[in-house]
Amino acid sequence: MADTSATPAHHNPKGGFINPWPSHQHFGFLSVLMAMVKDWNIRTSLFLPDEKTMIPVLPMATAQLTRPDPTQLQLTWLGHASFLLQANGLNILFDPVFSERCSFVQFAGPKRVRPTPCKVEDLPPIDLVVISHNHYDHMDVNTIRSLGPKPVYCVPLGNKAWLEDLGVTNIREMDWWDEADLQLGVAADTTSPLHGVKVVCTPCQHFTGRSLTDRYRTLWASFCLLFPNGQRFYFAGDTGYRTVRDRAHELTLDTAEDTTPVCPAFREIGERYGPFDLSCIPIGAYSPRWVFSPVHCSPEDAVRLHEDVRSKKSVGMHWGTFILTDEPLTEPPQRLAKALAQRGHTAADFCVMDIGAMLTVPASTTETTVPAPA
Repeated sequence: MADTSATPAHHNPKGGFINPWPSHQHFGFLSVLMAMVKDWNIRTSLFLPDEKTMIPVLPMATAQLTRPDPTQLQLTWLGHASFLLQANGLNILFDPVFSERCSFVQFAGPKRVRPTPCKVEDLPPIDLVVISHNHYDHMDVNTIRSLGPKPVYCVPLGNKAWLEDLGVTNIREMDWWDEADLQLGVAADTTSPLHGVKVVCTPCQHFTGRSLTDRYRTLWASFCLLFPNGQRFYFAGDTGYRTVRDRAHELTLDTAEDTTPVCPAFREIGERYGPFDLSCIPIGAYSPRWVFSPVHCSPEDAVRLHEDVRSKKSVGMHWGTFILTDEPLTEPPQRLAKALAQRGHTAADFCVMDIGAMLTVPASTTETTVPAPA
């Protein structure tokens, strides 16, 4: 149900939006600049690891992409936070970025270190595009122009006008907790039935801005997709989980972080819409931790988020494709494995994928209960 209060807590009375929880502490541009000067590990952020240790990029399974089983959730990782989800006869893209750089220009800015597994035109006809927020590594001008106006676009508040400027006409602009019941289909013959999905715009802990003057002016979000057969999918978007101000914590990775407040939104999402059959949760772009923790999950945070939303199976994203922060490019899955073991989980519960790889989750014939987090 949509928030019906006159002024929701995440709406800034002065305009724009805020993170309304103690788990978020704002770090301005000067803080990030200070981190780059004092703490940034130039070696890991500028020098790539050996090609053999980087994420493999697999050829797309064309036959499965064009004829997916509509009873399954079929997920293909396109790199970073970009995914193709195929379910209930629908082709759904999340945060699609196919450009070479995630930047306002294509001759400067963070450059892709792993290629996409295909071109936009190689994708099956797209019914729905879900965009979590307006950062360049999640909302890309060139990709949206290539996709064109045919799909429905679901975006958080404040992004409709920007999409309209690109020629997009079918837009659902949503606030946190808004629900949209969509009937979609792009079949060549008009006699084919439409396919349903409920899209829910849900909170996460982040910020927005495509320049230094528009920070927090548009909303950021995660999204839940609920299908008629009962399957549930969660896309966490780009998010932090807590704020770690003590720089020692990122060095020791001890339990001291558990004394800091965590974002309560994820447990609420799990209570309202979980358990989820499949989730995509960010695990990268977290270092220096004392700067990026408010807006980016570490692998340890990601495991806690997985528990909070009551996900049966999760996939790590937001790593290994662009160099945005200074942790080693291949470190996130290593830390994820350790964090899973510490919390009593395995890779069957929370895994990473190769770029271009496909994961399927069959519809369950029995009701599976995922306990609420302790």
